[in-house]
Amino acid sequence: REAAQVIELISRSTRQFPDMIAFFYDELSNVIQIAHHINKHFMSWLTDAVTNDLQQNFIVDTLEAERVGELKLIMQYCLNAESEMEEVIAINVGGLSLKTQEEVVVGILSPLFQLVQTLHSRQHDGNLASIDALLGCAIVMPKFDIDLVEDMESTTVRSILDCLVHCVNWFRELLNAFATQTDEALKMKVMNRVLQIEEIETYIGQILMTSKIQYKPPVCTFDINKYRGESIEKKPIKAQTTKQKSQKKAPQDDTLLPETAKSQATQNQNTVKNKLESMHNIPLRPLSLKLLHLLKMDLIADNDSEAHLNIKTLKFLLKCINCNLEKILISKIKRKTFLTKQESCDVYDSKKAEECAKAVYDVLPKMVEHLKFVTTFIESHTNENTQNESG
Repeated sequence: REAAQVIELISRSTRQFPDMIAFFYDELSNVIQIAHHINKHFMSWLTDAVTNDLQQNFIVDTLEAERVGELKLIMQYCLNAESEMEEVIAINVGGLSLKTQEEVVVGILSPLFQLVQTLHSRQHDGNLASIDALLGCAIVMPKFDIDLVEDMESTTVRSILDCLVHCVNWFRELLNAFATQTDEALKMKVMNRVLQIEEIETYIGQILMTSKIQYKPPVCTFDINKYRGESIEKKPIKAQTTKQKSQKKAPQDDTLLPETAKSQATQNQNTVKNKLESMHNIPLRPLSLKLLHLLKMDLIADNDSEAHLNIKTLKFLLKCINCNLEKILISKIKRKTFLTKQESCDVYDSKKAEECAKAVYDVLPKMVEHLKFVTTFIESHTNENTQNESG
């Protein structure tokens, strides 16, 4: 009862401060994960309370508005079959992001879901069947043509980017929640979400490249230093664009071709570099090491398959896992001194590092199989190309 009263007091006190609510959800989720014992009745009450908050504030069954400003809203990214649903539901990312409401802020969606899935997982011994409909449910998002973004108003472009960031964060938390589930249907949906995460993050990079706006992404990660006044606020992201020459084409000259090719290659390299830098500056929700469970799946060669582990998704997962490993393991090597600029509150945790090392060790035999598969795949395609050239 006392714990419930404290939770309710914190909720009332932080109602006007969305960042504080999100921070509280993240911290409470961490506490629940590591707690050895939690009162059964308190756990049941808290699970029902936060699940109801998610359902009442973020899940809709119809579009509240089909258009907000210049943008049309539609339900996208649905993976649930009609036979799996009694009614169509969607996460109202676009509606809440485009129509600012004082009572409900879309920024707390991902932290709230992390808390919801942590509680359900703890209550049901890791089984998330009670909330698995959320994995495949649709997302209310703006419909837009990425080729026309360059001609849109800057406020519209920023709104699109905000929606994409919130959507990809929702998908990232879905991955963190469902990566360990063993049901085959859920695994297929998880792999679909992996592809969609990669797709949306690519969209974000492309929009930052083609538009000429300064963009300050919504806050997605929260740490105590911000509320102590110790954090360093990141500057808005300035999209770097390559200048387009409008001069008339000069008559072709064979002597100029090598230089032209060289310039084109340099321009392409700069474009890729700028895109990577722009995307790197977006502070997305972190992916957990639970993604290692996805590497235990069998690897297939068909990159067009959306429901299996293929070479394309393997590459993306390894990149995400590597970023996580660096934060957990390498932080001990990069010891901070009083001269070091404190940009994050990451502290080396020996217990967490040991658990991380064990998790990686468990998946290494499967990774060796994947490496052999990729090597064989490359060799076979190399031989085919050699035969085609000689033939």
